[in-house]
Amino acid sequence: YRANCQVNGRVFSGSTLTFNTQQANTTVNVTTGSANSIGTNSEQVNGSVDFLGTYQNASCFFEYGQNSSLGTVSSSQNISGSNSQNFSATLNGLNQGTTYSYRANCQVNGQTFTGSILTFTTQQNTTTDPTVTTNSATAISATSEQVNGTINFNGTPESGLCYFTYGTN
Repeated sequence: YRANCQVNGRVFSGSTLTFNTQQANTTVNVTTGSANSIGTNSEQVNGSVDFLGTYQNASCFFEYGQNSSLGTVSSSQNISGSNSQNFSATLNGLNQGTTYSYRANCQVNGQTFTGSILTFTTQQNTTTDPTVTTNSATAISATSEQVNGTINFNGTPESGLCYFTYGTN
């Protein structure tokens, strides 16, 4: 570029100079947030992206797996802004009682920015099947007897039909 001035029909020019434009700010901070247990086979993971004052668009997602190699990718969310924005994903089809690693990621202008790798452990199903116990018979006579039993529901719904089966052998 150069400066030019026209005076009395004549053009006077300054020196020719050059400059380079600055590359758009594509630096963002991605933070992997906490995980919230929502069941034995699902987990909600959270993250945030801070655009550091420059308006940008990002495609944000989570990577997760049963070790720090991760390997599975959640669906992505489009995030826009110039400040910090939160995002989350629900991870389904997980194994109960299993530790998973995960991290938040955002792609901005073809560049991927990642958060730290964190872990969560899915809930273990703690309910077990009901336990039925046949107890000794009481009030035994020649024509009748009192049969007894108990049931422990072990955390399952406390309702059921209980009965005895019997025979001659």
